[in-house]
Amino acid sequence: MFEVIGSCREYLEEHLKSLGIMRVYTRAEDAAKHQALPYAVVMIDGQTAQRDGSLVARADGPGPDERTLRRRLYRRTVKVLVTIVHRDRAAADAAGEAFLSGLTRRIFDTGGNAILVAAQGAEPEEEASLLKPRETAHILVVFEGGIYADRVVKVYDLETSLQVEGEISQEV
Repeated sequence: MFEVIGSCREYLEEHLKSLGIMRVYTRAEDAAKHQALPYAVVMIDGQTAQRDGSLVARADGPGPDERTLRRRLYRRTVKVLVTIVHRDRAAADAAGEAFLSGLTRRIFDTGGNAILVAAQGAEPEEEASLLKPRETAHILVVFEGGIYADRVVKVYDLETSLQVEGEISQEV
């Protein structure tokens, strides 16, 4: 579970840095001490794991008459709140739009499994401080992946495996 959280957080940090936001924090305390703008805060907002059992992939198996089936045992959802902080509203809105437009539809974990990425916009909030005027853009990013298990099954060719017999008639 924690490996997926690390992958999601790392993906978001790299994406923010590609947009020119070089200071990315993962703790609110670190961001509160920071003065220079722009910066971003990436915080885990919640995570769930629920039993699933759905078939997600099929592939030819290791042998010629085998097939590998991949089932998702648990569906995992990780919600991450991304806060982008700028000096004015126009810059915060532009950074939020650039962030959303650059998100990919999926990333891959270390096992090669896809983690789906979906984003939801959140309401920007204004900071009322006169000493440090700041505008923020909040984006909720939802990652959906899972815990998977592969099973190799034997595949039978019905034409060669079955012997069709004629009808049996009974004389009275």
